[in-house]
Amino acid sequence: MKVEEICCYLPYKITAEVEGTGEMYPITCVTSGGYVEYYAGNNGREMATLSEIKLVLKHLSQIDKHILMRFNFVRRPTKDDDFGLFSWEFIQYCFENHFDVFGLIEKGEAVDVNSL
Repeated sequence: MKVEEICCYLPYKITAEVEGTGEMYPITCVTSGGYVEYYAGNNGREMATLSEIKLVLKHLSQIDKHILMRFNFVRRPTKDDDFGLFSWEFIQYCFENHFDVFGLIEKGEAVDVNSL
């Protein structure tokens, strides 16, 4: 996973599964050095490397038809689509609602929210 892939979700209170803890925590920031800060409840803030976390995301296939109509889509976008061709409002909607824009679930770098 890349720093820029996580940063897109940060304004929208993204959570991540942290390796070795069996728990999910909210991500608070990402450093340019590839460390992720997360809030671990009573333990306060903790740090992990990018390889030690998996974002909790939804598949793009879960975007319902009402949302597609709102953004004037005739079909659901897939991870193979060029997201540069979509409106910023739609891309922002995807990040805000934790949809997997980068195909991280397939790569094993994120967890499908429905599998939890």
